[in-house]
Amino acid sequence: MTHQTVKPIKLTAKQIRQIERATDFEFAKKLLKEFPAANIYVVGGTARDAIMGRTDTKDYDIVITGMPAKKLAAHLGKYGIVNLVGRNFGVYKFLPTGADFKNPIDVSLPRREFALGTGGYRDFDIQSDPNLPIEADLARRDFTWNAMAYDIKNKKLIDPWSGIFDLKKQIIRAVGNPAERFAEDYSRMLRAIRFAVKFGFEIEKETLGVIKKLLPRINDERVINNKKERITPYEIISAEFLKTLAAEPAATIKLYEKIGALKIIFPEIIKMKKCAQPKEYHAEGDVLAHTLLALNGLKNKKILKIIDAEKAGLELIVATLFHDLGKPIKRKIITEKGEKRVVFYAHDEAGANAFRQLADRIKLSASPDMPLKTERVEWLIRNHLITFNNDPYRMRETTLEKYFFNPKYSGDDLLALSLADALATFPNGKKADLRNLNRFLKKIKEMKKMAVGKKILPPPPLNGNAIMKLLKLKPGPKVGEIISLLREEQLSGRVKNRQEAEKYIKHLAI
Repeated sequence: MTHQTVKPIKLTAKQIRQIERATDFEFAKKLLKEFPAANIYVVGGTARDAIMGRTDTKDYDIVITGMPAKKLAAHLGKYGIVNLVGRNFGVYKFLPTGADFKNPIDVSLPRREFALGTGGYRDFDIQSDPNLPIEADLARRDFTWNAMAYDIKNKKLIDPWSGIFDLKKQIIRAVGNPAERFAEDYSRMLRAIRFAVKFGFEIEKETLGVIKKLLPRINDERVINNKKERITPYEIISAEFLKTLAAEPAATIKLYEKIGALKIIFPEIIKMKKCAQPKEYHAEGDVLAHTLLALNGLKNKKILKIIDAEKAGLELIVATLFHDLGKPIKRKIITEKGEKRVVFYAHDEAGANAFRQLADRIKLSASPDMPLKTERVEWLIRNHLITFNNDPYRMRETTLEKYFFNPKYSGDDLLALSLADALATFPNGKKADLRNLNRFLKKIKEMKKMAVGKKILPPPPLNGNAIMKLLKLKPGPKVGEIISLLREEQLSGRVKNRQEAEKYIKHLAI
């Protein structure tokens, strides 16, 4: 339904400047001059973000009416690289020559979409028509403020669903009947959650009710050629989840839980909520309560200094979310000295294995637009207790190198995860104990002084061939042992150059 009773809201002069600045394309000006019957509309997220004053728009979406497909393609070809995405529905990927952005512009003819009723995000019969009114094109979109269009020629906003009203009120509302919109494409329900988290908006009551009712359908399957397949691929589910998580980690999990998405998509996380912890070590609450505090902790200035970034990266966020995934698996009650205690022995190893299974199940590494190196996340989970269980000044330097200067894995992320974990732990209700972690930070800082670019430690002064030649040895385990001993001396600062390295190995008892 449209908001016919709502008084129209006009764009401010500032909003108009923002939207025109965001879409000041030379090809559009030339097109309107050469083809006066044509109209160009900025639609979808491009219009929405410009009206909101957001300057981080990466994707541009334009609809052009009153112009045949062949003429449109020919015109675009004069001003950049153009690729036809769908011959039957008139969508072009266009990258203007000299553009200062990487993603191509989506340029399309107005079109109607007829859902096939399966809930699949690609299950639409799409028909383009250059003479179709822009309002008809907007009616097929998901949410009201994505169903607005800015008319470049006439400098006015086309808003048949009162999207700007919902935008001002910070409301997420489906276009028309929400049950119909979500039945057309079940993944739209996860998009609603993503926008709610990303923008801090509320999902309108009727829209939210339909999401809660239909969300179990996100796991529906169908049979094609005698084979079962998911209607909503896990790759799409994972992409929506990871985009949402990257925007606001803790808020994502809270909203997923509130709406019921955790139970449906991530039952493993629900088990974390039901997993109680001993108050003498974790007065903050159950495993999920602890995890939410850790996710919030990723904004801590000390963590951001470690990773040298304005916000945590996706691998660190995902590792923090799942770092205690093994606790519900390993939770046991033991009797020690006549008293019962709750323990989670080897939950780091169990959690890493459980994450690998979860990541494979929902295809976390295959989500489009959100590449995630799941093996790196698994490594972080497996080793997240290293700063709790060890003294850095009693560890071998080569061991510290293995964990914190590893070219394949991020030692900075490991330190950041350890700190987030510690900051979310309140033994007996007291503040987090960071003494041992601070010792690690101090030790790693000392080692970084000899590192190349503070990331990679200097190469060994002698390689295996040089050692064999100097000591007249044949290949074998003994050479590897000498390499390890020499590396330890080098990283401890006792061997500083090749001459000192040769002197050291000559005096080894071989």
